[in-house]
Amino acid sequence: MIFSSMSFIVFLMAVLFLYAATDNYRQRAAIILVASLVFYGSWKPSYLLLLIASLTLNYGFYRILQHNPSRAWLSLALVINLGVLVFFKYLGLFFQTLITMGGYFQFPVPVESPSWAQWALPLGVSFYTFHMLSVMIDVYRGDWVRPISFRAWSMYVTFFPHMIAGPILRASELVEQLEKLEPLKLDAVRLGALIFIGGLIKKHFWLTIWRGLWSHYMPTRSS
Repeated sequence: MIFSSMSFIVFLMAVLFLYAATDNYRQRAAIILVASLVFYGSWKPSYLLLLIASLTLNYGFYRILQHNPSRAWLSLALVINLGVLVFFKYLGLFFQTLITMGGYFQFPVPVESPSWAQWALPLGVSFYTFHMLSVMIDVYRGDWVRPISFRAWSMYVTFFPHMIAGPILRASELVEQLEKLEPLKLDAVRLGALIFIGGLIKKHFWLTIWRGLWSHYMPTRSS
């Protein structure tokens, strides 16, 4: 779902309605977490497995670093997470390069890389990976000492308003808010609506300018 699409607006309104109907923190947290997972899974449900696996594994690293903030554990977390990013981003390119080089040296190679190497890059994988790494680095440095529950950790990583588009937020900027989740207030809804509408106006304004410049200059260059 694109933020400027009607489907997202309907989704957001449904989430706000359900959130407003809750009675306590546990219900509000459940609404936020389920909505975030539904939002992410609406693109490609199979990648929810990767997201949940990454959440669980990195929460384990976070808890270990809380009790033993050693460079070895942090290095292992960095290697695994960055390895996953490289794997998903460059596996197809790696196979294509091998095929090209094999053809150049006249080795018996397939015409194209296998279909399983051409999967789409998981949506937001860089954002949610670096979100979790930022917490672990803060813990290692001693900048973040408060414990985070797995529920708050999951909401922090998957929070749908910023999960696929950023920005990357440190734990101190969001976790405390997610651990409280105040009831919905009309003034906050009004302010959020103004910010949201203002963002849409800015986005469409700059897109219009860019398209106008593109259509004006590209024919000249091509001619």
